[in-house]
Amino acid sequence: MRWIAGVLLTTMVCGCGAQMERASAPAPSPETEARTVLERYRTAVAAGDAAAVCRTLSEGAQREVVSVDNKACVTAVRENLRGWPEPIRTVAPRITAVKVHGNRAEVHVDRDVAGMKSTPAKLVREADGWKVWQPSVAGGSGGTQEYFDCVVEAQHELAGDPTFEAVGAAVVDEFSRRVCARLQAKGEWTGELAETYAKEILLDLYNEGKLDPPEDERTV
Repeated sequence: MRWIAGVLLTTMVCGCGAQMERASAPAPSPETEARTVLERYRTAVAAGDAAAVCRTLSEGAQREVVSVDNKACVTAVRENLRGWPEPIRTVAPRITAVKVHGNRAEVHVDRDVAGMKSTPAKLVREADGWKVWQPSVAGGSGGTQEYFDCVVEAQHELAGDPTFEAVGAAVVDEFSRRVCARLQAKGEWTGELAETYAKEILLDLYNEGKLDPPEDERTV
């Protein structure tokens, strides 16, 4: 698995008064700085901006990317992001806490939509500021490699599926994660079992109002 797991571009137009206000404002806390860097990373991933992703990575993380793929950071990240479906890249759990210990920081997020335990992203403070050392994998999920691969495969298969055409990436992400979480809990990854769980979760999503029911089940 490529662990390379999103870029907020802010245009600031100000006059002298705003400049004086910024000059007198207190410096942001280490927690705020670390959180901001992770948000830039997540936005860059969502945008598919490999260069921006690499700018947020620590020196050690960049070296790991290069050693694993034997390619420059931007090239390796770009190729990996191309293999990730849109929901994986764009849907991320809410940040709940930032804990700083010296030059290290952990950014914690909610459990994912399937209830999978989250893993915190890890950052390190370098000479030019906070950098992402270990992004939280797959949007923060603590699932296994099989779970992550299952989510990616399911989301690729759902691309263009008429059932999901009118809904956003968040519903596709939730559906695939809920199916794959059940498979992980069962400890089996068979297509037959996945199909059974998919039918059950589709019905759940209909009942929750997140998907429109099939035409033959609609009432006039």
